Amino acid sequence: MIRHLIYDFDGTISDSYPIFVRIVHDIAKDFGVVVKHSDEELLDRLLINVKACMEPMNFPCTPRERAEAFWHYQKLYYKDFKPFPEIESILQKAISLGKKNYIYTHSGDVVFDMLKNMGLDGYFSGVITAAKGFPQKPAPDALLYLCNTYQLSPEECLMIGDRDIDTRAGNNAGMKGCLWDAYSRYSDYDTDYKIRTLQELSALIETI
Repeated sequence: MIRHLIYDFDGTISDSYPIFVRIVHDIAKDFGVVVKHSDEELLDRLLINVKACMEPMNFPCTPRERAEAFWHYQKLYYKDFKPFPEIESILQKAISLGKKNYIYTHSGDVVFDMLKNMGLDGYFSGVITAAKGFPQKPAPDALLYLCNTYQLSPEECLMIGDRDIDTRAGNNAGMKGCLWDAYSRYSDYDTDYKIRTLQELSALIETI
């Protein structure tokens, strides 16, 4: 039985990618880089990760400076990040079924401000952000830390996210994985559970 639901944040709890596209434009303007790609192309690369989107644009700065610029704009725009409309009811349903909700994200501690602004901060029993310094997904380190900190059994946990690295991180930690394939990018990807809509996730948590 699954007792603990662990969610990725960007693209799973929050509809972050449109704001990420805006941030890429802002950083390009700051560094004098001409954006030669359409917003659709930027979005497609962001669905891989931020590095895959920005590295080919040849910013005249170090990767660290580029990352710090991205974090700066995340903090500046934190009130613009909104949850997917179905998320609050899913979180409420999980709690009503006796389950607990957690977050594991590659974003920084600004996520705490975002959750508070969204009115969702009270639904989570624990949040792990990039500020902890763990290796990124699909490494299991952060999830194993979460289990140790909150005394969770991995076999009772489900890692939910919109990218394959989310479910692979869960599997590597001994958990089940659920991939939200909203953009149909993973038709050939095999995982424990795969959903196309958040309504399907709502139905799933009633059965596991």
